[in-house]
Amino acid sequence: MAGTQFRRQCRCDGFCAKSIVPGTSGIPSAKGTHEFKARAGHHLAPQPLSTGTTVFDALGAGFTLLALGADPEAVRAFELAAAQMSIPLKIVTDGQGEAYKNYEAQLILIRPDHFVAWAGRTPPENAGKILTAAVGH
Repeated sequence: MAGTQFRRQCRCDGFCAKSIVPGTSGIPSAKGTHEFKARAGHHLAPQPLSTGTTVFDALGAGFTLLALGADPEAVRAFELAAAQMSIPLKIVTDGQGEAYKNYEAQLILIRPDHFVAWAGRTPPENAGKILTAAVGH
């Protein structure tokens, strides 16, 4: 079971990594301004999806990759990397609607606690590296 293996590797019940992926510009803080833009280290802002539900209705129990009009190959790279590392990853796809406009990103990796681990307008060179950093390995 992928989730069980992930918990064993982390030695905790769920998320136990650094707050953001190193090399991104996010700085976690309880102070600051509110923005809808998806920023590493910040809580994901609520947004509607084209299905009529909200992003929070679609998030998984583990990590979630929100793909907003993203290249299917980039999404597949995250899926494959997560499977190879036994990281629970739910993929949520939607078009380039209101959420895309407000989040200012096509791909958003969301931690189990609904904070953004990584966000990008273009696919990363190495999805596995992003996931490895996000889980603290």
